[in-house]
Amino acid sequence: MADIEFAFAFIKPDGMASELKDRIRGMLLASGKLTILAEAKFSITPLQAKVHYDKDDLWCKSVGTRRHEFIARRFGGVSKTPMELGREILSDVRGTIVGAPVYAFILYGENANAVLREIVGATDPEAAEEGTIRKLSSDSLALANEEMRPVRNIIHASESPNDAKREILNLWPEIRQLMQFLLF
Repeated sequence: MADIEFAFAFIKPDGMASELKDRIRGMLLASGKLTILAEAKFSITPLQAKVHYDKDDLWCKSVGTRRHEFIARRFGGVSKTPMELGREILSDVRGTIVGAPVYAFILYGENANAVLREIVGATDPEAAEEGTIRKLSSDSLALANEEMRPVRNIIHASESPNDAKREILNLWPEIRQLMQFLLF
């Protein structure tokens, strides 16, 4: 028997700005494999963003090293260490979900997180397969690196049932009572 699970997704402010909400909602439902249990529009606070993107020094160093290598190739010298660049990137990524509304979905279905990740597509919109949500974005990691900013990939998707639970309880406290009943 397949695993029935919850997944969590939210359209980031860059997806809201481009008025893709209805199209994305339709894509989530089109597979027939996911059911929307709840959906809402809300804003994320800086503290919630920090908890949501709780990345360690290893992550910072890894993404910072890639940015460091790009800057060295493109411009020659680099004045910041990979760790400094990684921490700046983390701060910028957190900033992309703060201040403007997001539109969130709690989804339910067999292997819901794997299904969701397939519908959403690769992190880099340019590398995402045709027909995926992130392919709707005109951005790319290469362009983001050129402009020294995070990639605009319009949607976040949980990777596992545990991530979905943690993210829902952090970002959507108003639904905590329902989720405690369903998830605990």
